[in-house]
Amino acid sequence: MGPLPTGPGTGPTGPGAAGPSKGSSLARAFREADAEDVSSLSSCLRVLEGMSCTADYKAELARRLSAASGDRVADVGCGLGFDVVRTGRRVGTRGLTLGVDSSTELLARARALAPADMPQVRYAVGDAHRLPLATGVLDAARVDRALQHVRDPAQVVRELARAVRAGGRVACAEPDWETFTVTDDDRDTTRAVAHAWCAGFRHGWIGRELPALLGAAGVRDVRLTGHLLTARGYAEIDAVFDLTGTVRGLLSGAGDDRERLEQWRQRVLHRDRAGTLMATVTVFCASGRVRGP
Repeated sequence: MGPLPTGPGTGPTGPGAAGPSKGSSLARAFREADAEDVSSLSSCLRVLEGMSCTADYKAELARRLSAASGDRVADVGCGLGFDVVRTGRRVGTRGLTLGVDSSTELLARARALAPADMPQVRYAVGDAHRLPLATGVLDAARVDRALQHVRDPAQVVRELARAVRAGGRVACAEPDWETFTVTDDDRDTTRAVAHAWCAGFRHGWIGRELPALLGAAGVRDVRLTGHLLTARGYAEIDAVFDLTGTVRGLLSGAGDDRERLEQWRQRVLHRDRAGTLMATVTVFCASGRVRGP
């Protein structure tokens, strides 16, 4: 989920890819890592790492990637490197797993977390739009929750496919934020909160775009599945979905709707105390093999 260079434009790639609103501070931080304190990013990534639903879709992505002993694999937008280390265990010391990210701060934390006895785990600061890798040098490449932040997702996917040998594997996992839900009976206000969160991303609808992006990059036999990411309780929801920042952004321009938003927030807190508060989003996993020359 680590951020990658985003450049000056929004780089729309399909429906819902309008420029980001001021919205959530967490969504903005992932776009502008190293320009801001990465503590909130690190906290979000750590909470996600500990969620069983995250482990479920990551296990599916790993099965699609099929990394084996001796393979060379890149994880683009690797963040704190949890998946880099997991992949490193699969490829062993005869292989190589490279984590690429634009954030020097997140990579410093990733290096500190990496086991000292895994020389096959390496990290590099790089631009996902121009990977520092030769053509066809990899057996597989993955990107997980990073395309939503980049300037040009299509170019990033093309780079993944370029760096992977013919017959090698490319796997992507991205949320589709139009599927974001929060439990409350006020549908209009809940929709407004969900829309504001979605609009805070460069590519809030990127999940549904994955098959087309992979196909355009020369990846064949594309398989797509959806996986529900579920957060329960306000603390967990806020850590990964920044509910506080999203509502704060709406309140700043709410006008006559301020009272309704405040009431919505109080009901959410009441649900939290009652143990019935939940938020979800669908994460799409898409994968395939790179076509030969």
